[in-house]
Amino acid sequence: MPASFSSTDFTYDQLVASETVSRSGIMTSGAGVVKRGTIVGVASATGKYTKTDAASAIVAEDCDATSADAACVVYVQGKFLATGITWPAAGAHSVHTALLHDLGVYILSAIDESGQLVKPDSATVGPAPKLAEAPPEQPPATPPVAVTLSPTSEPAGNKNGETGDTIAVTTTATDPWTAATTDPWITITAPTGPTTGNGTVTYNLAANTTGVSRSGSITIGDQTFAVTQAG
Repeated sequence: MPASFSSTDFTYDQLVASETVSRSGIMTSGAGVVKRGTIVGVASATGKYTKTDAASAIVAEDCDATSADAACVVYVQGKFLATGITWPAAGAHSVHTALLHDLGVYILSAIDESGQLVKPDSATVGPAPKLAEAPPEQPPATPPVAVTLSPTSEPAGNKNGETGDTIAVTTTATDPWTAATTDPWITITAPTGPTTGNGTVTYNLAANTTGVSRSGSITIGDQTFAVTQAG
C-alpha cells in the first residue's frame, strides 16, 4: 500500500520553520538510531529510506533501525532550519540542499536579532530568528495533454520483476505529453522526455522483496496508469 501523507500546523522549533507535509515509510535495517532532522534518501530497489541514497526527505521522529527495518515518519515538504539538520556523511551540503529544494523541502539559515547564527541548543530559538525568504512562487503549470492509454493498468505485475512492458498512447493533441512516476521500483525506459503525437511508453518493474503486494502508478499526459505488483 502507498505510504500515507499528512499535513501539520506550523509549530516553530529547532528544526521546523513552516507548515510541513510528512509521510510514513520504512527505514532500512542497519541504519542505527536515526535522529529527527537527519537527511535521508530512498533506495530504488526497495522503496525504503536509507542514510546513503540521494537526499529526498528529513526524518521527523527518531527511529531505531539498528537491527531490523523500522517504521518511520519523514518530512517531504516544508521549510526547515539548517541548525536542526543532521547532514549525510558524504556529499556537499549544497548538493543535498539542491536535491531537497527540487522536491519542495527548503533548508534555511536562521539568525537572531543581533545577527548571530542560531545554534540548535540556543534558548533564543523561537519567534526571534529571521528566516531567509522563500523562493518566489512559480506560475501555474500547463494542464497535461489529453491522452488515451491501452492497456489502462497492470493489475498483477510479477513479484520477480518485469522488463520491457509497454503502454500504447494515442492523442489528437499537438502539444507534447510526458510519462513519469514517483515510485522508485518502477522505471520508465522510454520515452525519456516530452513526446508529441501517438507513442509507446516502456517500463520495468524491480523485484518485490517486501513479501506483500504493492501499488504504484505512471502518469502519462492527463491519465494515470495503475500498477500492482504481487509480493
